[in-house]
Amino acid sequence: MNFISTPKPTRKNTRGFTIVELLIVVVVIGILAAIVTVAYTGIQGRAHTSAGKSLASEIAKKAEAFRVFYDRYPRTCELQTDRYGSSGSPCSAGSSDVPDEARLNNSSLVVFSSSATGADYTVGASNNNATIGYYYCNAGITVVNLYYIDYSNGNAVVKVPLNGGC
Repeated sequence: MNFISTPKPTRKNTRGFTIVELLIVVVVIGILAAIVTVAYTGIQGRAHTSAGKSLASEIAKKAEAFRVFYDRYPRTCELQTDRYGSSGSPCSAGSSDVPDEARLNNSSLVVFSSSATGADYTVGASNNNATIGYYYCNAGITVVNLYYIDYSNGNAVVKVPLNGGC
């Protein structure tokens, strides 16, 4: 018997990746990065909204505490200066310190305003990045609206009425 020996195929050096394999890896990494970015943005929006809601709640509690002492909500200057404004010259000198229960720890995050109409008020980047609006609606300061931004809902402004709001 005569056998013809056929040479065995030599094995190529397979030490690298093919272009197709590299493209697949790049596409998978891109998809994962997109998913992480979208998830992070949603979480960040909910965190900002939660912080705004918490600060609005704190301001509402301080304003209610002020109302217990003085039978009205605080003027904006009283929240900013922690001084009770006398009726003759409100907040210019102040007749006494606001009680600790009604003191606002950080007034730089709040936009203060007043209006007889009680029109809605905007908060945000145009107001030095303030995240809360404090807005009293009548001269007797018996009705107040607080506003915060809901970042997870298209930056909608949420109104929190105190004593019925306006």
